[in-house]
Amino acid sequence: DEPNALSRAQQILDWMTKLYLSSSNDLAQPHTSCFYPILKSWAVSGKMEAPIMAEHLIMWMQHLQMKEGIETAAPDTVCFNIVLSSWLKSKDITAEKRIRQVFEYMDKCARMGC
Repeated sequence: DEPNALSRAQQILDWMTKLYLSSSNDLAQPHTSCFYPILKSWAVSGKMEAPIMAEHLIMWMQHLQMKEGIETAAPDTVCFNIVLSSWLKSKDITAEKRIRQVFEYMDKCARMGC
């Protein structure tokens, strides 16, 4: 509940990822579950930018998986459900459209393996 907790958690995850990618520490390999607390924090934050930030985090996870070869960082259904929850809680007038887009993207990923 600290004001900077979300930012600090993101910084720690970024640091872990950098350590792993630089081959400095194989134990710092990010796993999908490492992203849950940050995604959940965005979802409950009530901040206007929360759904977008959660989506960006999933895009980063997919980058780590597809471009950096870190299969353990692949977003799963839980991650996408948290993003959907974030959109549902938002007061954004485009939330319904964005939720539909997330579902369509999830369907595409299921069919094409993204």
